[in-house]
Order: sequence, then C-alpha cells, then structure tokens
Amino acid sequence: DTKDWARFQLLNAHDMSISGNPWVDGFLSAGLAPHRAHHIFPYQRSAWANHYSEQFIAAAAKEAGLPWLPPKNLFTEILPEIVCRQLLAPACDPVTRQQSYPNFASEHLAPSAWLSTLSYIATGLSGIGSV
Repeated sequence: DTKDWARFQLLNAHDMSISGNPWVDGFLSAGLAPHRAHHIFPYQRSAWANHYSEQFIAAAAKEAGLPWLPPKNLFTEILPEIVCRQLLAPACDPVTRQQSYPNFASEHLAPSAWLSTLSYIATGLSGIGSV
C-alpha cells in the first residue's frame, strides 16, 4: 500500500552503522545514521532526537506488523552496493538512457569520453551548468 506514507518510509529507508555505537554514528553521519527516524520525523534537527525516537518507531512498526531491521554497516553493506550501482555501472546517454560504450575499458579510455568529460567541466566552470 503506497498510500500509507509512514509505512512506505519504514520499508524503503534503512539505518546506518559506522562505529557500532548509535550515539557516535549520529555524530559521524551528520545526523543521518538513524535514517528511518529522519524520514518519519524530518523536522527533528538532532541525530540524538532521531536515535531516541527509534524506540517508539520500532514499537509502532511492531504493532503494525512491519519489520524492524538492524542498521546496515557502512563499510560492509552500504559502500559495496554504492560502488556496484554507481561507480561500476555503465555510462548512459542522459537523454536516451542507452548505454554509451560497449565495455568498461572503452568507457574510460575512449577519446570521446575524455572530450565529453572536458566539455562538462568547461560548461560547469562557465556557470551555465553541466547538463
């Protein structure tokens, strides 16, 4: 049910663990380690308030029959996924969404790729914007 906003937030956001200590993680993540609380209470301006709120959100989730999963580790669960989805994904044309190069090597060694990169840099530095 996508009409239940809080349910959607609970099922589609995850908390993050950096050091293993939630109070330290709040500081290291600029308040975003307790991410489910951040999504449900977006106007709380404190990681510590978000962390404190988690106990009540977990109880409400349990009452509603929703899962309350442990935080994902930044180094073993989140970063590897980011690398695979973002850094190692093939480049695509921004308009057609078609893959621009046949493989990883040609994407990084082709003169057209270097020219495109330099063009984006020059456009960005001129103040017009990169896209």
